[in-house]
Amino acid sequence: MNTPSKPPILTTDQRGLRFALALGIVLLIVLAFRYSGLDIASDTPQAIQPTGDVIGLETPIKFQMQREEGDQIEPLADPIQIDWQPEMTLLRATLEAGIQSEAWQSKWQGAGEMALLVELGGLANEGASGLNWQFDLNGEYGKQGAGQTVLKPGDSVLWRLAPYQ
Repeated sequence: MNTPSKPPILTTDQRGLRFALALGIVLLIVLAFRYSGLDIASDTPQAIQPTGDVIGLETPIKFQMQREEGDQIEPLADPIQIDWQPEMTLLRATLEAGIQSEAWQSKWQGAGEMALLVELGGLANEGASGLNWQFDLNGEYGKQGAGQTVLKPGDSVLWRLAPYQ
């Protein structure tokens, strides 16, 4: 008669070795993600942290902010420059501006490509019949949302609180 064989009994040393090996593999996976250069965070205010990278020092993104009513144009904050980074969206750059200067702090509705700027520098959108935040990129009216607009080195952004065009 064939009797089923019993699995081998692991000694305490063998169990400890397997545990250490499993822990080492998990650590390697975590380190691989950390230093792979992959950006696993999304463009949300909670995910944006100052990078400290010097990659964009030669090619900053220039920001200006103004209010427009009729023929009146009023600057609302000192211009600011943000270091350009590959694949940087206007959403991310605007959030970075708010980290650098309180005058540029912003509030958004939604996230990623669907993010909508609802307040900048303490001034909120006023709705369909009022003034609302819009942007010009290199002198042209923005054609898509801030979360979809990928910036290039040296771009110039003007955030305007103005009636819709």
